[in-house]
Amino acid sequence: MRAWLGRAVFVTILLGSFAAQERAAVSPEDGPGLLEPGILRVAGSHGLSLREYKTTNGVFSRTLVFDAPGCSQPVKVSQRVWTFEEEPLLERHPDPGYARRYVYIDRSWDRPDPRGVFIQRTKYRSLAMVGLTEYIPSTHLIVVETAKNCRAAEAIDWSPVWSRVSLSTARAGDGAAD
Repeated sequence: MRAWLGRAVFVTILLGSFAAQERAAVSPEDGPGLLEPGILRVAGSHGLSLREYKTTNGVFSRTLVFDAPGCSQPVKVSQRVWTFEEEPLLERHPDPGYARRYVYIDRSWDRPDPRGVFIQRTKYRSLAMVGLTEYIPSTHLIVVETAKNCRAAEAIDWSPVWSRVSLSTARAGDGAAD
């Protein structure tokens, strides 16, 4: 019985490694600016218009600031590493009157949750290995800050930011610009 189980685990690992090699060839490289074109695309499709780029306390990444229809305050979107290593260096609390959400594909949290993001990232990495998801797992998540009375911005589904098609298109666009 144990030999059968061992062989099954070995075959699963072997097939998984082949699938991972195959998928790695088509996956774009993960980097701090990779999600930005997807963020711009999703925001634009929901009527948000880019106002400006701001640096996030001068470190790591920049914040995209959008004007949202029907909202008196702008919507701020930035990228962070899923481990939240830089979180102590960045501002700890959102601006007064703002709510902060940490978004990774189809889940969001009100405060940093490395364990929750790890579980989601592991789930999507496993699904991506065998081609069962349209999303590319990334080492980055997005932080969305919205005014508490801005319902239009709160209702945005940010999951297309990690779409395989969206990220491949963004990567091809980067290659064409070089």
